Amino acid sequence: MTGRQGDLRAAVVQDAGSGRVLMLAWMDDEALRLTRETGEAHFFSRSRQALWHKGATRNVSATIAEWPEERVAVAGERGPRAGKLGLAVRPLSEAERRDLGVEGGVMVEAAEGAAAAAGMRPGDVILAVNGENVKSVEDLRRLTAKAKGNVAVLVKREDSRIYLPIRVG
Repeated sequence: MTGRQGDLRAAVVQDAGSGRVLMLAWMDDEALRLTRETGEAHFFSRSRQALWHKGATRNVSATIAEWPEERVAVAGERGPRAGKLGLAVRPLSEAERRDLGVEGGVMVEAAEGAAAAAGMRPGDVILAVNGENVKSVEDLRRLTAKAKGNVAVLVKREDSRIYLPIRVG
């Protein structure tokens, strides 16, 4: 794989058996190197500017550049992809829930389409959809799967809680 140091690459995590897309994440040079060396997926959190692997983080620096031409595909068994809204999300770790002062929610890693148009950003924490709490990626999938028209998504962004209306396709 080529690319300038500090570039982020899209990493699509798929179920090894079915090929179903589970998650869209990001890899910088160090995450890619560690993934190749260990055989376990390492990712880069744009919102925290840190590597993550099984909930462990460490600070690194990266320069966000254009999307590189190549992509990294990683096979896995679990992962958070909420495609109906145009989001890539992941569960919050115990430490993140404690630090944020929340009982549940999912972290937005990437937003596109309707979610991006509504103002959703990487680093936002989704707490509820249409008044129903989101405690897991599966909760988000279930709540958005049955939604039609617009949904009201309660988001924790820094020290604020805001509602974002998102049009569901």
